[in-house]
Amino acid sequence: MGKIADRHGRKKVMLISTIGDGAMVLCMAFVQHAYQLALFRLLQGFFAGYAANTSALIASEVPTKHSGKALSTLSTGTTGGMLVGPLFGGVIASLCGYRLTFFLTGLAYLIVFALTIFFVKEHNFTPIPKNQTLSARNLFRKLKYPQVVLKMLITTLIVQAGNNSIAPVISLYVQQLLHGKGQVDLMSGLIAALPGIATIIIAPIFGE
Repeated sequence: MGKIADRHGRKKVMLISTIGDGAMVLCMAFVQHAYQLALFRLLQGFFAGYAANTSALIASEVPTKHSGKALSTLSTGTTGGMLVGPLFGGVIASLCGYRLTFFLTGLAYLIVFALTIFFVKEHNFTPIPKNQTLSARNLFRKLKYPQVVLKMLITTLIVQAGNNSIAPVISLYVQQLLHGKGQVDLMSGLIAALPGIATIIIAPIFGE
């Protein structure tokens, strides 16, 4: 997605990402087998790139002296979504079942697609010709401080692995703690969302 954004613009990649993600999630609402769900989850990954390109878009459009605050505000929005999403999904799943949750999430992606078309503006974009696009290896070699980027890559990988390692089992763990009784879906969504509260408060402050 990064190379496509360099040649055609970040907004176009954001549109491709939202329509692709939305279509895949809508398809998940109609699957009849776990293998079909796995396939659509795999395909969804091919359209990832919205969040990364929003960061790049803001960095290119906002004056340098305000970029820290702008990017931290974006991080707050991302974390807010991580907070609201599990709560939303847990409530809908507990009230109406799992399929409606996928359907509504797919529609939310399509709403974002429309909002991006009409409200996201990209002014400071200069397309890079295909023959001038660097490979990841060559780009890394041209960095002034490549070791810093490498260390950030490793630390970010560890942090994300730690944050997401419990995601696949948290619902099962909650079910075990509740002994199979009570609103497992709702409680799982609530517990998954709680870490985002502190981040929403702190991120804008750290970005000042």
